[in-house]
Amino acid sequence: MADKPSYEELEQRIAELQAAEAACKQAVETALDARRYAETLVETVREPLVVLDDRLRVISANRSFFTTFRVLPEETVHKLIYEVGNNQWDIPRLRELLEEIIPRNTKFEAFEVEHDFKNIGHKTMVLNARRLKGANHETEMILLAIEDVTERRQAEKKLRKSGARIQALNEEVLTMLMVVSHDIRNPLISIEATLKLLARGIYGHMDESVKNTVIDLYGRINRLFGVAEDCLGKTSAVAGDVDFERKMLDLREDIIDPVLAELSQEMEQQDIVIDNRLGAIPANQIPINANRVWLKIVFRNLFSNAIKYGGKGCTIAFGFEDHGSYYKLNVYNSGEPIPEQCRDRLFTRFFRIGGKDQRVSDGMGLGLYLTKEIIGKHGGDIWYEAKDWGSNFVLTLPHDQP
Repeated sequence: MADKPSYEELEQRIAELQAAEAACKQAVETALDARRYAETLVETVREPLVVLDDRLRVISANRSFFTTFRVLPEETVHKLIYEVGNNQWDIPRLRELLEEIIPRNTKFEAFEVEHDFKNIGHKTMVLNARRLKGANHETEMILLAIEDVTERRQAEKKLRKSGARIQALNEEVLTMLMVVSHDIRNPLISIEATLKLLARGIYGHMDESVKNTVIDLYGRINRLFGVAEDCLGKTSAVAGDVDFERKMLDLREDIIDPVLAELSQEMEQQDIVIDNRLGAIPANQIPINANRVWLKIVFRNLFSNAIKYGGKGCTIAFGFEDHGSYYKLNVYNSGEPIPEQCRDRLFTRFFRIGGKDQRVSDGMGLGLYLTKEIIGKHGGDIWYEAKDWGSNFVLTLPHDQP
């Protein structure tokens, strides 16, 4: 017969049982605290959240789920997710995700579903789900997060439609500008020819004041030519349609001299000095296979920038070197060099640099981009060189590349 435990042993066992009971109560309380904490976190989440068991029945859902989908807890908890809200969650895409994808993976993310709900209408939702282990590590649960992106998708759709309308309008405006810029050149050519004949006295003698007026008008027509050609170039650059035919020209007579004539009044008003010491362009013919209009756009832009950024009283120099297979030219101004942080983006589209007052310059930021495109189409290259006091743009053009 076994010995009866002594009083001291009984007291020790009772103490052990009491300690175990206290530890168990503490563990239960800790678990309850953890659950309450988790439930509080879930309730603060703005997205609807649902916890499902391994049979896809609803264990719990947060307030956002009940509010968003207008269902009651008693109509939701312990029911199959497909039965919730009078079977409005019986969505084929959701069935596929929960019954086919989740069993093969621990989660799925960013699955977009569209559905017409009886209570709330058409909705676009992004679903995220993850498999979780229960407290006993045997029961599996699925946490399903639902993000309502209906308004966002509707806004994106409107934005795409608006963008398409704006694009169509832009293309129409660009086409119109290109047509106008092109068509206006023919009457300008006629006016220019008539004024040239008048200035030469072909139609008879004119008083000095009348002749001066004709000469002034001739200069204005030349400048208007420049505006039309510049407009043509910039609209083509925006449209991404820089294309042209070439023929043999004289670089000086057909390109540089007309551009300098267009800008002569502006340079005179700005007290700008022209200095050819960097390598004067020779007076004899300089043959080049090029497009007159587009190459004039190049030099018009380079000389206009030299005037703008050189400032009043600056010196502008242009030079020329014949390297056999190609010409090397440059346009220099004695203004402040372009800031170093801007130089990498000089020839990019829509980039503009500040003037002397550091304000962003006027214009579309297409001039140098268009210049590089045109030079490239002619088989040449262009780059920027900062000088101790000034800016120098250097370009190359092949002699006669077709």
